[in-house]
Amino acid sequence: MRHANVITQSAEKRQSRAAYLLIFASVLLVAFVSSLKLSYSAQLVAVIASFNSGKSAASLALTLYYGIYAAAQLIIAKNIKKINMFAFMAVTSALSALSFGLIYFATSMWQIRLILAVNGVLQAGDWGGAVYFIGRYLPEKFTKSAMALLSASTMGGTLLAYGASAFFSAVATWRHTFLVLSILFFISLLLFLAAVRYADATLPVKEPHIRESVEKSQKGSEKPLAKRLVVLIFYMTFATFFVNLLYFALVNWLPSLLTEKHGMPPSVSMLLTILIPIGVFIGRLILQSICLKNFRFFRVCAWASVCTFLCALGLLFSYAHVALLAITLTVLAAAATSGAANLLGTLIPLSIRDMVDSGESALVVNAGASVGAALAPFLAGALMDVAGWSAYYIAVAVFAALVALLFFGGAVKQGNRKLLS
Repeated sequence: MRHANVITQSAEKRQSRAAYLLIFASVLLVAFVSSLKLSYSAQLVAVIASFNSGKSAASLALTLYYGIYAAAQLIIAKNIKKINMFAFMAVTSALSALSFGLIYFATSMWQIRLILAVNGVLQAGDWGGAVYFIGRYLPEKFTKSAMALLSASTMGGTLLAYGASAFFSAVATWRHTFLVLSILFFISLLLFLAAVRYADATLPVKEPHIRESVEKSQKGSEKPLAKRLVVLIFYMTFATFFVNLLYFALVNWLPSLLTEKHGMPPSVSMLLTILIPIGVFIGRLILQSICLKNFRFFRVCAWASVCTFLCALGLLFSYAHVALLAITLTVLAAAATSGAANLLGTLIPLSIRDMVDSGESALVVNAGASVGAALAPFLAGALMDVAGWSAYYIAVAVFAALVALLFFGGAVKQGNRKLLS
């Protein structure tokens, strides 16, 4: 009997070790994936100067990346049960690390656009893949920790992107950012693949148990649940598109604002932008902790959008006058919008993983987020090129108000019930 208890305790320790390793490796992978694509946003001022480009022309590379990224995610989500996600991520992520490193040698904007466009496909499975393996292997008691740390991964990626961009702009060139982060991304990929192998050998597989009964037949009792799942995921995808449109419209051009309107050197403006991921992390934790207690996801997202609206109004009257206030309001707006995006793209998919594959739902929702991220830099850059900064902040304020109305509609529909109840 005592021998059996020792064996059981040993098995539990191995499972805990495998769970923590999978969480850590997933967070690291997502952080470095985020850092590579966000580094281009951080270096927009330097890229514009290097290639003598306009704002809309420089941001077109991001539009290509996120547009292709969104389409690729939908294809992966539709075929996720047919794809060997382990092999898929191993190949595509390794190629992504190699190709992003080639930005160091780029001599024209079209080369950078091509590299980012290709990476829209190569990185499409990384976020959904990380959520897929966490949902597949992670025991229930580790889910909250995984949610919190996955939320932190984006903050880590933003810190890496803007910190590395500021550092290399000061001591070397903006190109070194992509070379170094590509190498670190490849190392994080190796760790992630090892963690998944260890989890597969140690942890039992968790499959959505309602999915089979929903898909099995057209019998009445489960059909309403299937319909509600489709409606919920569609609404989340639609809402995340608008939230990310707001977030990237605000965040991508802060270094440019500080350089153009307040005369700061690019390295200093990027360094100050590191405040954004700190605010984002705090905002995500606050919104996540509220929702884990009451599960009123859409009501919380609505008030976050109201906060963004008020910040945009404040920026309209202060962006050219007080740099500290402009930074503070942008950080607050970024915290609110990113917190809402985290609820839609991470917390809800993991909360309903017993009903639908968390990787599949995360990929679909993140596709909507990616379309928003694709359009935001280009539309905002084009608006500023044509009409200036004031028109840009008016557009952001109006759009934030519309997003708040969208979420209040969802909150009224949900009422005081949990999702799908």
